Amino acid sequence: GCDEVITLNTAMTTPKGFAQSSRFLSIDATELVAPYLIYSGVKDPVIVGARSNKNHLRAVTQLWKTFGLFDFHCGMGFYNKDLYIGEDVKDRDVIIFSNILRSGNTLLQQSKDLKKKGARNIYCYGFHGLCTN
Repeated sequence: GCDEVITLNTAMTTPKGFAQSSRFLSIDATELVAPYLIYSGVKDPVIVGARSNKNHLRAVTQLWKTFGLFDFHCGMGFYNKDLYIGEDVKDRDVIIFSNILRSGNTLLQQSKDLKKKGARNIYCYGFHGLCTN
C-alpha cells in the first residue's frame, strides 16, 4: 500500500479505507488561501458564502478564523438565494466562497450585486472548479 497519503482537504474529513494504515497528512485548503490573499494585498475583506447551507457556513467560518491567525479582521456574509445577508461591503474587498464552481452564473450574479453595493475587489474561492461554461 501507500507509505504516505497527502491530501488537500476541503471538508476536514477523517481518513478511511487504505489511508488508515498509512501516514496521513491532510492540509486544510483555507490554510493556503488566506496567506495567498493576504500576500496578494486583500484589504478589509468580507468573506461571503455563495449559499447559506452548512458546508458554506463551515468553510466561511474556517477561512474567517484563518485570517484571524494573521491578525486580519474580516467581515462575514451569506447569500440566501438572491438576498445578501451580512456586513456592509462598501469600499471593502470581498471573497466569495462556493464549494463547487460549475458554470459561474451564480458567482457572476453575486459579483454584480456586490459591486452595486460598493465592493472594491472581488475574489472567488472554491474547492471544485468544474467551470462547465
